[in-house]
Amino acid sequence: MTKRAVEESEVIRVDASGRRRHSPEFKRRLTRLALEPGASVAGIARA
Repeated sequence: MTKRAVEESEVIRVDASGRRRHSPEFKRRLTRLALEPGASVAGIARA
């Protein structure tokens, strides 16, 4: 995963506690990346 994919995180809303809400498309993109052979969830999170 590239930094660009994370930077384009499509945050829909940030609530009063600071929790970010992401678009369903962004969540699907992260899931696809995590399911690729050799992918690391930690690596995706750090990107």
